[in-house]
Amino acid sequence: MRETPARWQPLLFGLLTAAGSSLLGSSMLLAGYLLTSVEPRSLGLAGGLCSAAIAVLLGAYAWMKDRHGSEVSVPSRTP
Repeated sequence: MRETPARWQPLLFGLLTAAGSSLLGSSMLLAGYLLTSVEPRSLGLAGGLCSAAIAVLLGAYAWMKDRHGSEVSVPSRTP
């Protein structure tokens, strides 16, 4: 894992924030549209199940990496 150079950090963080905000707005727009045809409880259940499925998949991935001895390392800050 490499560290982002200090001069590129504002651009990178700005792009990540813009992407996250766009995704949030898009999901709210989609949820608003779906509420016109789906019951709110069903939509909430689907969203909760999707969130839980993502958590299970990421947890399984991390467990498999840990089981095979792969480490997640953070580079040291010393020059």
